[in-house]
Amino acid sequence: MPVSFLDVRTRLLLAGDLVTLGLFAIAGRRNHDEATGLAAVGAVSETALPFVLGWIAAVILVRTARLEGVTSVGTTLRQTVPGWVIAFPVVVLLRALVLSRFSPWTFYLVAFLLAFALLAAWRVAFIFGGRWLTGAAAAR
Repeated sequence: MPVSFLDVRTRLLLAGDLVTLGLFAIAGRRNHDEATGLAAVGAVSETALPFVLGWIAAVILVRTARLEGVTSVGTTLRQTVPGWVIAFPVVVLLRALVLSRFSPWTFYLVAFLLAFALLAAWRVAFIFGGRWLTGAAAAR
C-alpha cells in the first residue's frame, strides 16, 4: 500500500487553515468597502495570496501541520504561535511586493492579531470536531 504524503486529517487541517485565511481576506476587503463577490475572485485571491504563501512557508519550516500539535488548546497554541510568527514577515514582504509599497503599521498589527486569532480558533474547532467525529465513529 503506497504511503500518502499527507493523511486525510492533515489535509483537512491545512484546507481549513487556507479557507480561514481566505475568509480573513474577504472580511478585510469588506471592511474596506472593496469588492468580495464572485466577480472579485481574482482580487480576493490577490489579497489572500501573501497570507496563504506565508502560512505554507511556516507549514514547511516549522511543521505547523503536525497533528500531534493540535491535540489540545495548549499544544495547538504552542504550534500555531511560532508558525504565525514565522509566516507573518513573509506575508509582509509578499504583500509589499504585490502592492509595490508597505502598509501602515496599524494594518500589520491588526492583520497579525486577527489572522492569528482566526487560525487558532479554526484549529481549536478542529480539535473538538475531531473528538466529536471520533466519538461518533466509536459509538457505531
